[in-house]
Amino acid sequence: MSHSIRMLRALTGVFAFACTLHLFMLSPLASAHGNIEAPIAEHHNGRGVEYQPTQWSDKTPSAQMHNASASNNLSLRAGIASSWRNQDASQQYPWQIPGVLMGGKAAAPEQGITLDDAFVTLGWTNQQAVTARFEITQHGDHDLELEQGYFSYSHSFTHEITTRLSAGRLKAVFAPANSSHASSRAFSANSLLYNAFLGGHYADEGLRIQVFPTASNAVTLGAEVWRGASFPATTGSGGGAQDVFLHWQGNTTDWQWQSGIWGFLARAEERGDDRFDDDHHNNSTNSNASDNSATDNDVVFDGSQRMAGVFGSLLWRARSHLDLQLQAEWMDIEVQGDLTDPTRLAELEGQYNGYYLQPGIRFHQHYVDFRYARLILDNHLTGAGSEGLAASAGLNDMGRDPVSWEVSYRYQFNQGVGLRLEWSSNRTTREESEYWGVGVFWNAKLL
Repeated sequence: MSHSIRMLRALTGVFAFACTLHLFMLSPLASAHGNIEAPIAEHHNGRGVEYQPTQWSDKTPSAQMHNASASNNLSLRAGIASSWRNQDASQQYPWQIPGVLMGGKAAAPEQGITLDDAFVTLGWTNQQAVTARFEITQHGDHDLELEQGYFSYSHSFTHEITTRLSAGRLKAVFAPANSSHASSRAFSANSLLYNAFLGGHYADEGLRIQVFPTASNAVTLGAEVWRGASFPATTGSGGGAQDVFLHWQGNTTDWQWQSGIWGFLARAEERGDDRFDDDHHNNSTNSNASDNSATDNDVVFDGSQRMAGVFGSLLWRARSHLDLQLQAEWMDIEVQGDLTDPTRLAELEGQYNGYYLQPGIRFHQHYVDFRYARLILDNHLTGAGSEGLAASAGLNDMGRDPVSWEVSYRYQFNQGVGLRLEWSSNRTTREESEYWGVGVFWNAKLL
């Protein structure tokens, strides 16, 4: 199926679903549930006002969920982003960064008109501090999926401390970039770090617990336990994943900041690169996809991936119409385990680092952002099959660090619709590429 047909289907599905929910919630039946004007608690910024998708002042995802309304309410938000690019960011499918095992939904931006992503989010909260949230999403050419579907309950064991428990299908909230959408961030593509190490982003069936001060949400301590159905983990007795995080945020009249530290552990058993088998590969328009594959889909990994990260964002409101901001994130990764194929075995020890820096400026309705990302990859393979498996798994060093440079300009027509122009220099593979693109995005609270 062509890109244009799949994008049209996604557009039609998202808008039809959003409009149907919108009409239902305006009906007398939906009104009986209470105040339907309250927004989903996730979409509030640090100043307690409704989050606008092109602003930088998002709260950390863990803190965003604290301010549930005290009365019954239904909330609805939807967004979609699409871009046209003059060429592919990579000539390989699947996209393989030399020196790191990849998987999940990690994909390089493609030539022509593409759907970056689309989503519809429905939320409900009652007077007993019970929250339900459902999010239907489509990423690129992948099929529509229920990316989130969970219930949460908050309880104050003391007057000072509140605990929130969430269970179901969730997006991990250890860092803000993991749960972002193309319609609400500066760039249409995911961060290089998340593509390389987390398959784009981590979403899975699991359980989350958060503890924070009842009077404020400046500090949040949390932990998540996962089934392991998302890269880099696998399910079963030898799989699974867990993470812990500590977030801190605050603001003054002219300054706003958020920061956090986190740790993530994923275990995998016979994990291959599932991008060989997904719906995107079967419908890829890249005519060289099968010829230019950099990896062998018979190679599997058994072992663990330990990650630690630090993120921060500082925003200065220099004038009412002028904001300056700097965002940054750093990760440290340790991979240990066995690489095997039907005839070979090798032990892998990988030590990786990655970081990105993203300064930006807003002037009235104009937004300009720059993003620089670098990966530092060091692999050691031992065993009789190490040399051949390194080549088959895409772990051979290319003689330099993978790097990307990106520039984004956005013009916000109104609170929902905007135009985006982008330029990127992708030096993550042996064949360097540059592309530019133009796109449109829409992100709005419908209720």
